[in-house]
Amino acid sequence: MKIEKIDIKTLTIGIIGSLLVIYLFVPALNIIGNIMFTLSSLFSEKYNNMLFQRIALRNYNLDMYIYLYIFVLYLAVFVSYLIKFHFDIKKILQDYDNLEKRAYKHETINNETRESNEEIFSELEDIKKSIEFGRKNIKKNYFFSKIQIFASLFLFFVIGLVNLSTEMTIKNKIQLFENTMKIISPYISDHEIKILESKFVQIKNKNDYELIKEQMNNILIEKGLMVIWQ
Repeated sequence: MKIEKIDIKTLTIGIIGSLLVIYLFVPALNIIGNIMFTLSSLFSEKYNNMLFQRIALRNYNLDMYIYLYIFVLYLAVFVSYLIKFHFDIKKILQDYDNLEKRAYKHETINNETRESNEEIFSELEDIKKSIEFGRKNIKKNYFFSKIQIFASLFLFFVIGLVNLSTEMTIKNKIQLFENTMKIISPYISDHEIKILESKFVQIKNKNDYELIKEQMNNILIEKGLMVIWQ
């Protein structure tokens, strides 16, 4: 019965994960990719031209699952490190607490003994100050270490997400051309098909891309076919 519960739980997680990828993650990648194309056209014409030339050459690298695997592995390593670091710090602080308790315990002796051991008590005061200083430093360093870890994870995720969304957008634009070509090819001559293919491969920038899109959409409209290339 226990095995059945685990299977149901695993299946539920799998279904939810798949739905999130299909209806949330992939559309989000498309949106981010289109934003990157728009931003590149505004801030870097050279980079934007390179993207459209990659479309013309059908050059994209969509290793989504490899990227996700690397990200999960990277996350697992850092979470493991963070957990280990947390317990190491906790142990050090516990050692400080034990040492501090021992120092305070020695202070419970009577005043007469204290006077005869003034040097020892002076050392105990120094130890307690060192303990407090060390505890504060450890907590401070622990806080900044966590910030550095999460910042590196966030940076890795953002860079990977941008690259992945850009590659997906390149692939989508190539597929739009190929699918449109499949729709119109029965209605135009082989010579016209070759001309369109030639123009597509010679794309150098966004304007070239838009001209081919407009030309093919006009053919779709003339033939009364469905326009899929928006």
